[in-house]
Amino acid sequence: MALFEFEDVGSIKDDEKDELDPEELLSSFKEGTKAGNKDRRERGWEEIELTGWQQAPRYDDETMNLVWAIKGQGLGPDGAPFVNYNVRLLGRRGYMSATVLCAPEDLNVAIKEAEELLTGFRYTAGNTYAEYQAGDKLAEYGLMGLMVGGGAVLAFPLLRKLWFVIVAAVGGVGQFFRMLFFGEKISKAES
Repeated sequence: MALFEFEDVGSIKDDEKDELDPEELLSSFKEGTKAGNKDRRERGWEEIELTGWQQAPRYDDETMNLVWAIKGQGLGPDGAPFVNYNVRLLGRRGYMSATVLCAPEDLNVAIKEAEELLTGFRYTAGNTYAEYQAGDKLAEYGLMGLMVGGGAVLAFPLLRKLWFVIVAAVGGVGQFFRMLFFGEKISKAES
């Protein structure tokens, strides 16, 4: 499953591009996931665990894209592994978010298909990142804030630690679509 969405938050400064510490980010995401598992237990949902980077965060100065992929697995009876592959394409007035949710064995094909789709993506004239002009709206966060939840981080600092709970919930939507379109049954532990 792939999700595309444009966020009109203003231009995001890329001055943190050399400060993307994969180990620090992964540690923070793991902490947030552990805290989020308490809420998942209370709701009767399967707990999850992050197992590492499939692709550590990197920023491409040429394309103005931030890319990362994180691996995890469910802690229920089937312990289904998953990967969330993320691309953020920076523009003058905000960013396009592309998130691919898939099983690890499907990742290479899913990334290739997503990259093919994204090669056709272009901001219209006047809206590229390079066309920023003094006085344009600036986002209230940089690349780190973009990775951990954007504006929600500013409004609710706790979400900085719990962002993955939201992403994992989207994974549950993927399970629903798996059942709907492929007729696979979802066990009570998965729902």
